[in-house]
Amino acid sequence: MGAKKSAAKDRGYVTATEWKLDGGGKKNASVNAPLKKLPFNCCALSFLPFETPVFDVNSGSIYDLENIFPYALKHKQDPITGRNMQIKDLKELKLKKSEGNKDFTYECPILGSEFTDSTKICVVKRSGTV
Repeated sequence: MGAKKSAAKDRGYVTATEWKLDGGGKKNASVNAPLKKLPFNCCALSFLPFETPVFDVNSGSIYDLENIFPYALKHKQDPITGRNMQIKDLKELKLKKSEGNKDFTYECPILGSEFTDSTKICVVKRSGTV
């Protein structure tokens, strides 16, 4: 018995071993990459730092008033969740700016520590105070 010729080994399908050795449907790492978190001082609609912050009382998303007002009038839905949204659902967010920095950072009114992207921020829903 001689060795089989390569033409005899050609198949019209891929075996399980070949599939495994050749990568077997492995996805790129970029497909499974985690999403980056939006910095807290940016509008959720324009992704730019806000000047007049407002928040949606239903979803808790923070927007810039200049960006969300025309959007809410035209589409009448929350751009993040897709639920119905009215102008009365938006409340002014009262943040205290840091006095020493020129970077327009915000600080906790009680502790006086600056907010970072990992800081947990709590807002009083009725008044909009942080």
